[in-house]
Amino acid sequence: MERKALFFLDECRTVISTSIKKVLAKVGSKPVMRVNIGFSSIYVILAINAWTGEVVVSLAKRPNSESVKYFLRYFKRRVG
Repeated sequence: MERKALFFLDECRTVISTSIKKVLAKVGSKPVMRVNIGFSSIYVILAINAWTGEVVVSLAKRPNSESVKYFLRYFKRRVG
C-alpha cells in the first residue's frame, strides 16, 4: 500500500514592537515622555506533514498572491 503525505497549511502574522526609553528626572517628579513606538510585522506561511513532522516554512512581508505563489512553488520543490 502506497502511503500518501498529508500536510496541514496555516498562515499567521507575527508583530514585533519595541520601545527603548531613558529618562532623566528629579527625584519625586513625574516625568512624561512622548514616545513614537514603531512596529514591524511578518507573515509566516507554514505546512507540516501530519505523519512525519516535516515542516516547510516561508516568510513574507505582505500576504498577497505573489507570496502565496512563492510558497507553493517552494513547497512543490521540497515535497515533490
